[in-house]
Parts: sequence; C-alpha cells; structure tokens
Amino acid sequence: MHHQRCFYTYKYIYTLIQYFYTLYDEFSLLFFFLVVCFLLFLLCCNNVVCS
Repeated sequence: MHHQRCFYTYKYIYTLIQYFYTLYDEFSLLFFFLVVCFLLFLLCCNNVVCS
C-alpha cells in the first residue's frame, strides 16, 4: 500500500518538475529546490524510516 502511494506521489512530483522545467529561466532557483526535494523524496520512499 505504501509503495503504491509512493508511486502516485512520484508521478505527481515528476509532473510538477516538468512544468517548472518549462519555466526554468525564470524559476531556476525554484526548479533546483524542487529537484532537491524530489531526490530527498525518492530516498525517503525507499527508506523504511520515512514510511
């Protein structure tokens, strides 16, 4: 169940990142922040501690 929730959250975050990537020139810092959060989320999603 947790894994499925992670998958849907992953897709949602990926969509957000793609959207902000189109605005990269204006929101480069925000884009960088989202990427960092996304990577942290992936680590967290694969970690039992964060579940």
